[in-house]
Amino acid sequence: MVVTASDSSFIALPRENPKIEGLATSYAEGDTVVAKCISDLADPAPILSWYINRTPVPLEVVGEATTSKPDATGLVSRSITLRLPLDRKLSRDDSIEIRCESVLPGVPEPPQATTHTVSLRNPRDPQVINNQKLHWYSTSGGATSAVRPCHLTWMISVLAMRWSIARIFK
Repeated sequence: MVVTASDSSFIALPRENPKIEGLATSYAEGDTVVAKCISDLADPAPILSWYINRTPVPLEVVGEATTSKPDATGLVSRSITLRLPLDRKLSRDDSIEIRCESVLPGVPEPPQATTHTVSLRNPRDPQVINNQKLHWYSTSGGATSAVRPCHLTWMISVLAMRWSIARIFK
C-alpha cells in the first residue's frame, strides 16, 4: 500500500507481517534462543523490535539491524537477530511468547507483528527421543550396524521356534 504524506513524499507500507526464522518448538532451560526477524519490503525501512511475553527484550541480546539493498522500486526490508539465554524466570506456564514487531518511523499505523509460543522444558525432565534405530553388536570388527526390520523379525521367529521346540521335548 502506498500512502502520500503531507510533504509529497511516498510511503510504502509492508504488505505482510514480519517473519521469524530459526525458532525451535521447544527449548530446555539454559538453551539460547537464536532467531531472526525479517520485515517485508517497505519505504522507509521498518524499525523492528523483539518482545518476550509482551516485554521488550534487553538490547544486549539483540543483534544490529541490517537493511537490504533497495529493490527495483526502492523498497527495503530490515532484519534483526535475537540471542537470548533462557531461564525459568522468563516462562509462563512452561512456555515463552516470542514476538517481533515492525513499525515505520513517522507513520501513524499500528505495528505489524508475528508471535510464536515455544515451550520451555526442565533439563532434568526425561526427554522423549524420536527416530531411534536399533543397533546390534557385529562380530566383524566390533562395529555397530542398524538392524533391519526383516532381520529383527527373523531373529524373533528363530527364538520363538527354539522356545517351542524346547517345550515339546521337555
